[in-house]
Amino acid sequence: MFTYLGWYSIGIIQSEIIYSSQKKHYSINNELKFDSVILGFEINVQYAGILKIDALYFDFCDEGVFGSKNFIDSYNLSNYRNLSSESYNVGAGYNKIFPKKAINLKKGTIFSIEIIAHSYLGIDSKCDSIYSDFYELSGMLYKIDKIKNCRLLFNVLTEQFYYESINFFNHTFDQIGTYYFTINSLNETKFDSNYTFDITSKSSIGIICPKETKFFSTINCSIIAVTTEKSDLFAIIESNKSTIFNHASDLRSFFGNNFSMLNLNIQKQSDLNGYFILPSTEFEFDSFLLGFEFLASSKIAQIRIFVNIFSYLILEPEVKLGHYKKVL
Repeated sequence: MFTYLGWYSIGIIQSEIIYSSQKKHYSINNELKFDSVILGFEINVQYAGILKIDALYFDFCDEGVFGSKNFIDSYNLSNYRNLSSESYNVGAGYNKIFPKKAINLKKGTIFSIEIIAHSYLGIDSKCDSIYSDFYELSGMLYKIDKIKNCRLLFNVLTEQFYYESINFFNHTFDQIGTYYFTINSLNETKFDSNYTFDITSKSSIGIICPKETKFFSTINCSIIAVTTEKSDLFAIIESNKSTIFNHASDLRSFFGNNFSMLNLNIQKQSDLNGYFILPSTEFEFDSFLLGFEFLASSKIAQIRIFVNIFSYLILEPEVKLGHYKKVL
């Protein structure tokens, strides 16, 4: 089913609005899906103030790629052109504002909104959008919410009305490889779109053998194997025999302790304090960090979490820390 639109709906009750204290945002959800004449904007702000709206066009859009895809893949602001820039006075709450003249803009254009004075931008607190909008801080881009997809209460008013359809589908692939799908029209409106993607696997294997085992005829080692592909197998080869293992554990999305295996009703307090190094939370492969989970007593006031990359980390027979770089 298609919805008839000339803008994105901004109708929302006041209790569903939250406000961002960040100064500059990028509205990915309002990307132009075709060449358009822009008549104006709708925006919700907390206080009266001044803001600046820029229309940005990324060079790779010349290849028919939407600008929004760039933010999903890389959060990259490079190689864009500013097609239009204008400042506006706004009042508290809902505003409909108009440029000095209508603006012709290209397919793939997205918009940045920068607060110049005194106000905060409204955000739809449901955070259930297809894309996330972003804010900029110290030259870096960040999602408004680290996990959910939140959008600004900001609309682009176009001369051309249009129909929009949002459809979801999923498919499970039996093995890794390169796949594609094509979308074709089935009537007189001719368009098609192809999407190619790779299904890959990430994996690593670590071997832990305590040093004291060299004094005995038997060694006791642990092998930690992780993979994103359950069908992966690995083998331990010793002289003329080998042992094959598969991955029998449950699917997980964390590095560290499995809280589901703990009895959380039993709480014991410890007098330990200070800095702790947590080897069990080591990243086994390159990943996006979404957040943290931990258990704490009710007496805890504040904790500070550091994410470090070590040049080396030796835990046995004595702890030795190599040079490290703080990344968070």
